[in-house]
Amino acid sequence: MKKDLILLLSLLLGTMALATPSKADCERAAKKGDSLYAAANYEDAAATYENILASGYVSADLYYNLAGAYYRQDRIPQAILNYERALQLKPGIKDASDNLSLAYSKTQDRITPLPKLFIVRWHHSLVTKVTPATWNVICQLLLFLLLASLLVMLLSRSVSLRKGALATLFASGALFIVASLLLFQSYNHRSAHRDAIVMQSSVIVKASPEERSTDKFLLHAGTKVEVDESLSGWNKVILADGNTGWLSSQSIERI
Repeated sequence: MKKDLILLLSLLLGTMALATPSKADCERAAKKGDSLYAAANYEDAAATYENILASGYVSADLYYNLAGAYYRQDRIPQAILNYERALQLKPGIKDASDNLSLAYSKTQDRITPLPKLFIVRWHHSLVTKVTPATWNVICQLLLFLLLASLLVMLLSRSVSLRKGALATLFASGALFIVASLLLFQSYNHRSAHRDAIVMQSSVIVKASPEERSTDKFLLHAGTKVEVDESLSGWNKVILADGNTGWLSSQSIERI
């Protein structure tokens, strides 16, 4: 019985391994999508990229190319969604940032963000534009500096060197705590998927999570919202200008 169970598990794992495309397979498929894109066959290129993503293979370049294929078809909400996803994985893609701004310029809603203090904008940029991987590297470097300064302070016989090591210890320790907090916040921001894009051509924002509730205002495809909470197929969203309301879960897609 035990041998039969082991054999069954081995066959199941083997079947799963065969069913899951390898990285090399996905990269070959991505090149096929690139060829279709170069040939101006944007619909098939987008379908190819979507199939790769559905298989579980994800990369910033793949989202960027998919966004471009949708943009060429004038499918602006889909283009915005995938440019946003590309920038979430790799914030430094300048072309993606520029193209995203161009795509947003083609949306209907014009929402003026609430003014924020410089420190608030600065903190938001550090959390959203710097990836957790980058913060992790920064934390490791600061920890190394902290430990090195501690060793110098304990082992050095020079008073001036020990004073310098003590100052470095306090500074690197404080920066390590700050960087660790930003790492935690950056990771939570990405894993929570709070930002979303309106995908329907137009949708009415409700005052409460039910169809019969009061209409508040109208949003159009491509508008970015922040999901504050979810309830029974509805999402409470916050706009950049501070307005809030409830949207059906089917009308938006999380970034």
